[in-house]
Amino acid sequence: MFFQILYGMLVIIVAVLLIKYRFHIRENFGSIGFFELHFGSTETGIVFVSLSAMVLSFLYMSGHLQIFLQNTVGLLF
Repeated sequence: MFFQILYGMLVIIVAVLLIKYRFHIRENFGSIGFFELHFGSTETGIVFVSLSAMVLSFLYMSGHLQIFLQNTVGLLF
């Protein structure tokens, strides 16, 4: 349980840093074609990916991600 919380917090910290420095990331790495096509801009795509990572890490830390995956994807296997 401790490592579950630790990994979740690390992902949240990285996601917050991605949101904070998204303009610098775009300047250093250039525009990402997939994000430009589907989200309108690279910055918006980075924010979407970061927020998704935050939500998934909160679910992982609380144990709800495993329950959700067992009830949905687990039925396929």
